[in-house]
Amino acid sequence: MRIKGIIVLLAAAIISGLFFMARSVEAAETIKLGAVLPIAEPTGKDGSRAMMIAVKQINASGGVLGRQLELFIEDDGMKPELAVAAINKLATVNKVDIFVGGMASGTTMAMIPDMKKFAKITVWAGAASGKVEQAMEGQDWFFHLHAWDYQQQTLFDRGWQQFGQKHSKFKRKSMFMAYEDGAFGSSSFKAQGPIASANGYALTGAAFKSIATG
Repeated sequence: MRIKGIIVLLAAAIISGLFFMARSVEAAETIKLGAVLPIAEPTGKDGSRAMMIAVKQINASGGVLGRQLELFIEDDGMKPELAVAAINKLATVNKVDIFVGGMASGTTMAMIPDMKKFAKITVWAGAASGKVEQAMEGQDWFFHLHAWDYQQQTLFDRGWQQFGQKHSKFKRKSMFMAYEDGAFGSSSFKAQGPIASANGYALTGAAFKSIATG
């Protein structure tokens, strides 16, 4: 996603979340945002830059609810244990009001117990596994920006259908799906099964080792 798009989505989600849960930040002099991102990865690197730009622009425009934003960024290294340490540091040491970030489903799954313990406004940009959606069901402080895995697979398949409508010689008989062995990849492959059956083509696949699982 382009940095401009991330700025727009993040800023809109933060502002929406703050107005929805304004009572939780009323006592703060600044509104503290705590980001958990894989800084060495392109999504984390660009995401952190976009967040810094967004905070700078929002503060220059007067902040939110009359308060300035303050951003703390922690690197999860795409490792569950580092992600858990990061979310705890942001909550207990930096004492942030809002969690932002979240790229990998595997690291997010590891953080969920602590997220529920702290129950802070959370604006998550990635972590699209349906397992995350199920784990966060009923948590009205959790805002998720990205389409879930089954929604993505439906959209991908719709694209193939439209391609077939435009190019009549193209006929799908089978599809092979290479997917990462983490929470997102495995649930994406599972979500593709019913779609393949409904559209009359055979689905096979194989998992590859994800950086998020080692």
